[in-house]
Amino acid sequence: MKKLPTNYRLRQKRIEEDRFKRKNRPGSRRETLPTHTPGKPVNRPRRWQHGLATQPRIPGYKQVNAPTCIALTPEFADSVIPFVQELGSKAVGGNKVMIDFFKTKRISALGAVYLYSEIDRALMKASAKIRIRGVSSRQVRHALDMTGIFTLCKYPAPLPSPHIPVLRGTDDNHLSKIVEYLMNTALVQKELNNANPAYAERLVNTAISEAMLNVKQHAYPQSEPNAFWWATAAILDNNLHIALCDRGVGIPKTLVEKGMFKAVLAALKTEPSDAEMIKAAMEYTRSSRKARGGGLGSRDIQQLVLDAREGHLTIISGEGYYHLQGKNNNQIAQKIGYDVAGTLIQWQIPLHRQSEAPHE
Repeated sequence: MKKLPTNYRLRQKRIEEDRFKRKNRPGSRRETLPTHTPGKPVNRPRRWQHGLATQPRIPGYKQVNAPTCIALTPEFADSVIPFVQELGSKAVGGNKVMIDFFKTKRISALGAVYLYSEIDRALMKASAKIRIRGVSSRQVRHALDMTGIFTLCKYPAPLPSPHIPVLRGTDDNHLSKIVEYLMNTALVQKELNNANPAYAERLVNTAISEAMLNVKQHAYPQSEPNAFWWATAAILDNNLHIALCDRGVGIPKTLVEKGMFKAVLAALKTEPSDAEMIKAAMEYTRSSRKARGGGLGSRDIQQLVLDAREGHLTIISGEGYYHLQGKNNNQIAQKIGYDVAGTLIQWQIPLHRQSEAPHE
C-alpha cells in the first residue's frame, strides 16, 4: 500500500486522483469528466434553462402553474382568467390541487380577491384540497399573506398581517366590522394625515355599502341562496382602496332586464359588447337623477373620483373591462378575451376632501 503524505490537503488530492483513475480506467462504462479550466465555473445545465417544470410534481396532486402577473387589466386578463378556470375545473370532485407560484412576480389586489373567491368556492362546493408552493417573490408572498390566501390553503404564513384579509359575506352583514377595522387601523398607522375622521368614516361606509348593493342588484337572481361576495379594503395615504368580487351572472346580462337601462341600450348598436353596456350604464348613472344609490357606482361615488382627479374606478364583468380615471375624466371600455364569470369592482377614492360629503 502506498504511503500517503502527512499534509491533509495533499492526502485529499491524492485520494481524489486515485478515485478518478479507478472510475475512468480502460473498459469502464463511466464517461470521463468534462475538461474544466481552473478559475472558471463549470457550465452545468439547469432544469429551468430548458423550460421544464420548476419543481417535480407531487403524486396525487394536480398542478396548476400561476401566470407571471395576476392582475385583471386587459394586458394580463387573458392569462389570469384561464388560470383561475383551470384551478376550478381541476378541483371538481374533491381533487388535490397544487398551485405553483414560482413564475409569479406580482399580484394585484383585485387579482388576489378573484383568486381567493375561486379557492374558497372550490373548498365549499367540491371539498377540494388546495395547497401552495414555489412562492419566490417578496411581493407575491406579501399579497398572499395580506389577503389570507396563505391561511385559506393552510400555508405557513410568515407573520400575522395587520391588514384586513378577504372576507366572504352576503348583503351587508360585515359592513360595520369592515368600517370599524379600517378606521381604527388608519388612525393607529396615521394614514389619514389631516383628513376629517368623521367625514372619512362616512365616506368609507357609503363606498363599501355601494359595492355590496351592486352585488345585490346585479349579481345574483333573487332565488339564489348563496349570493356571496368577497371583498378586501385598506386606507393608505388618505386614499380608500376597495376590491370586491362576486361570482354571479354579471352586469351585462342583468342590464337587459332592468327597465331603466332600455333607453340607453336602444341607442347602442344591435349587439353591443359587454364593455359598451357597462360604459353606457355608468354614463346613465351619472346623468340621471333617478340613479342615485342604484348600484354600479352611484353618482356620488363617481363624482368624488372625477372631482378629486386622484381616484379611479374599475369594473370587470362578463367579457367587458371598464376604467374611469379621475384625471382628465378618461374612460376606457375594452373587450377581454374570456368571461370572468362574475363581476369585479375596484375603487380608489381620496378621503382628504372636506368641502363635500356624500349625499345621504
